[in-house]
Amino acid sequence: MSVVESSILVSERDVASLGWRTASDQGVLRDQRLVVAGCGGAGGGVAESAVRNGINIVLADPDEFDKTNLNRQVGSFEDVVGVNKAVALANHLGKIRPDVDIEVYDEGITFENLDRVLSGASLVLDAIDISRPDLSVELAKRSRLRGLPVFMGIEIGLGSNVTCFDPADDYWTVERYFGLEDGGSIEDIGLDRILTHMPTYTEDGMLEAFMRGELHSTPGVDEGVRRLSSDMMISINRWVFGDRELFPQFIYPYIYVSDPIDGMIVVHANDREAHLRQSMGQIGTRDIWSGFSASGTYTII
Repeated sequence: MSVVESSILVSERDVASLGWRTASDQGVLRDQRLVVAGCGGAGGGVAESAVRNGINIVLADPDEFDKTNLNRQVGSFEDVVGVNKAVALANHLGKIRPDVDIEVYDEGITFENLDRVLSGASLVLDAIDISRPDLSVELAKRSRLRGLPVFMGIEIGLGSNVTCFDPADDYWTVERYFGLEDGGSIEDIGLDRILTHMPTYTEDGMLEAFMRGELHSTPGVDEGVRRLSSDMMISINRWVFGDRELFPQFIYPYIYVSDPIDGMIVVHANDREAHLRQSMGQIGTRDIWSGFSASGTYTII
């Protein structure tokens, strides 16, 4: 069923969006194709929001859902533990909007398939595992050659860090974000080049425990994933509708930090190191966790 607004056909699925979005806006979204490189917390949440917006998507992830994903990752259910994330997510999203085109690469993003994955895309989301910055850099390079914006975000604690790389800007690039333009190497990329802000309420010792591999899973909660998904889709919408100049906080060299405890912060790349150092120096100043200790013991059941 369709309704008519200003002589433009609108799917009944999109009627509730009218008012905040025009019928022509909705048509623009339907013409988009978003590559989601990585279908975990960040990728899955944004993919679901994109599909609900009517955006066509490409899903790529080589990993399978496990039980540690159930606390936060869209598309993870008990009955798909052990199933490829891109495949399971596509099945989940297809039930939401069968009218949206969904393409799946269960081998994930690779150097060999990147050109094929990017073919026909208009938007790119880099949600690749932080252990593979080499893939992020290659994805950015090939996207830039095609004139495709690359959106990147990470959920951290209850909040998120979000930015977008403009393909027309050959200075503020993903390579500069990772420090490669300043003489760094892929092998040297650490959390200090991935994070912009560390929540001040982080438990003392948690980051060190994570780096030592003492935590069973990458720390993450549903609240942070949902915040990241929302912030990222706002960024994508602002780009698609061409009002980027009104919202520069989402575009690199700016990094948009949104945290319900620490507040909303816009960090410029030139101030990033100082801000990260300051926020990490404040860790433990807001103790909102109850009973959690990174150095404590627990039993997995």
